[in-house]
Amino acid sequence: MSIEALAEAADLSARMVIGIEHGKRNSSLLTILALVQGLGITPGRLLESATSRRGPGT
Repeated sequence: MSIEALAEAADLSARMVIGIEHGKRNSSLLTILALVQGLGITPGRLLESATSRRGPGT
């Protein structure tokens, strides 16, 4: 999915999505939920993905 498509699906600006992706912007819980909805996944799946990249015990 392109950044533009995700931004549109989440009703956010592409600039906001790019900033979050590059770690230059912090997002609120509402923004995270909008991204999750735009991606068509559950919040739990997003968190599972994030924790699996950190490795065991971190």
